[in-house]
Amino acid sequence: MASRREAVAPMAEGIVSRLEAAGLGAEQRANLTLALAEALSNGVVHGNRLCSESPVLVAGCIEAGQGVVIDIRDFGRGFDVAGLLDPCDADRVLAPSGRGIFLMRHLVDKVSFNARGNRVRLTVRASGGR
Repeated sequence: MASRREAVAPMAEGIVSRLEAAGLGAEQRANLTLALAEALSNGVVHGNRLCSESPVLVAGCIEAGQGVVIDIRDFGRGFDVAGLLDPCDADRVLAPSGRGIFLMRHLVDKVSFNARGNRVRLTVRASGGR
């Protein structure tokens, strides 16, 4: 995907629209669309810093009736996942950013990162798994 803000929503919606075989319910698909949009946006803005020569790579695996795993990777320096601040802390509640990963973690079954912090994996189990 091109590192452009306007590419994020169509890419997220397009990917999730092709996941019928995964056995996800309507709410799971809606939640995954939002989580995927957050991950893509993070890759575009924070990872690739809107550099048009650096794409955001997306790969997925559907296990029929079992769920889906989607990997999103950017070409940025990454970040320290352990250093994330809690957006629910009183002094962070009004911060203008910093909620994307928090949202992802609450919208899908599992969120994991590589050691470098430039790849995120979103996992959603088929309906009944949440």
